[in-house]
Parts: sequence; structure tokens; C-alpha cells
Amino acid sequence: MKNALRVIAIVLVAALLFGIGYSMGSSKGINITVQYSNEGGAANNAQTPSVNTNTAPQQTPQQDTQTQTPPAEDKTDAPAEDKNDAPAEDKNDAPAEDKNDAPAEDKGSKIPSGTAEIVKAYNNAINDTKKFEGTVSVHKIGTMKINLDDCTVSFLTSTINKILQGLISDTDASWTFTNGVDANDNGRLLNNVLPPAKREAKLAEAGVASATAKDNGDGTYTMTIKLVAEKSTFDGATGSTVNPAHNESVVDPLNLATLEVPSVTITKADMDYPGTTLEATVNGDGLLTKLVVDLPMQGGGTGNAMGASLDVVISGGANDTYDFTY
Repeated sequence: MKNALRVIAIVLVAALLFGIGYSMGSSKGINITVQYSNEGGAANNAQTPSVNTNTAPQQTPQQDTQTQTPPAEDKTDAPAEDKNDAPAEDKNDAPAEDKNDAPAEDKGSKIPSGTAEIVKAYNNAINDTKKFEGTVSVHKIGTMKINLDDCTVSFLTSTINKILQGLISDTDASWTFTNGVDANDNGRLLNNVLPPAKREAKLAEAGVASATAKDNGDGTYTMTIKLVAEKSTFDGATGSTVNPAHNESVVDPLNLATLEVPSVTITKADMDYPGTTLEATVNGDGLLTKLVVDLPMQGGGTGNAMGASLDVVISGGANDTYDFTY
């Protein structure tokens, strides 16, 4: 995403300067500096009933003229029912439900349902992955497109677009992080690579246009979230800036207030975000196995230098895919 924002910022300003330089007779000697806000996270123990070995004593009949009184009923003639003859139901005969029989639910085992649950699950997955203390390999592929749709000096549009193609480059990079740090890349941090850079994900339900989650049948599930449309604006006259709050809570949109161009005054700039899409696949531990961020945008700006003015309109977007191996 970083490269996408860099090019958009350069286009916004480079096109401005190109046209201004053309109208003034020369564009040589003008340097462009752009600052960014982002970088790049019991076995059953059944009892055996006891057998009563007492037998009823045998009586020897007496030769008597009296009526023989039947022997009194004795417990030894009819063994009393006891717990050994009829084992009482206990937890060993019917094993109690425990965590071994029914595995405890973990972060990734329950598929979230409804926008509120999905938003919470997404934030947790991003933040828990950023804080992962083990070893994880991350492969990022980033693609982008940008086009100058219009500018005040219209006949320069095609020429500037050709120049843009030389500025656009895709990203294909890999890192291995242990406890969030890649020792082989100057201590690069997973927290800075995974969007939003250098901060936690704090997406709110109010920022979501739609959200779904599906079970992948392999112990993972995938959430797809589309953000509401937002706009960022910068007014050079007042210095006021309006940032796309919901986008900023999960991705790294262009910060118009950080543009610094020597000899040029940016009088106005704006950028529209019609609907950023987030697609996150989460494993049984609640960690990301894949993340896709699609960030379409369009906008433009106005500036002046030495009394000359130029307006530009641009469109395009960036798409970043991250794959995680633990």
C-alpha cells in the first residue's frame, strides 16, 4: 500500500508541477518530497457389583404335631437391595462432560455471525497476529494502478500517463518474524508491515457497509468486509484536514496534510474512497493465514507556483495480499 500512496501523492503533485513547468517554459530544478503516514503483527472406572455370598441357613424340619411356624423372612433369604447389587449411577458409569471429551472452544473455532461479531473478530485477528510471539513467515504481493484522468493543460495528459508507468512498480516481498521482529531486515516489525501500520486495528461497526463470514471446512473461516464510502480533504487556505476515519482504523490511506512540495503551494486536495474491501482468513488459533486489502480511490488537487495554477484529476487503487505461514 505504501507504494500506491507514494505514486498517488507524486502524481497529484508531479502532474501539477509538470503542467506548471510547461506553462512557465521549464520544469527543471524542481524537487518533490512526499511524506507518508505508513510503512511497508478419563477412562471410565465402572464398579463391578459385589455378590452377597451369605446363604439362607437350612432349617431341619421338626417332627412336631404343632403347626410349624414358617421361618421369619430374613435378609439373608432375600438379599436386601444395596448399592453393590444395583450399582448407583455415578459419574464413572456415565462420564461427566469435560474439556477432554468436548474440546474447549478457541478463538478461531466459532464462525462469527452478524456485523458486530465479524468486526470484533477482524480486529482481534489483526491485533493478535501483530502480537504473535512465535515465528511466522509473511509473503506480500502488492499491485497498483493509477491514471491521470484530466488536468488543466489537457494535451499533457497522455504524456504524463506514460511517465506514470515508469513510476508504478508492484511489490513482491517476504519476511520472517520472530516475536514480531525480522532480524534479517534491519529489525523490521510485523506491526509496521501489517495494516494499519504502527497501530492496532480499531474498526467500528458504523464503518461497515457489509460483512459476511464463511466456514472453509478446513479449520479456517474467511471474513469479507466492505467499508462505507469516505472522503479526505485538505484546504490550504485554512489548514484544515478531514481524514477518512473508518479507513484509517484498518488501512493506511493517503494523508493529504503530509504533502510537502518545495516552491509549490497546495491550495486544495481531496481523495474519495468509494468502498475499501477487507478479506481475512483466520485459523483455529485466531491468527491470520491470509489478508487481502483492496483500496480503490479517486481524487485530485489544485496548486500554484509563481502565479501559475493547475488542476489535476486522478483515479486508481491498490491491492495488497498477505500470506502467513506459522
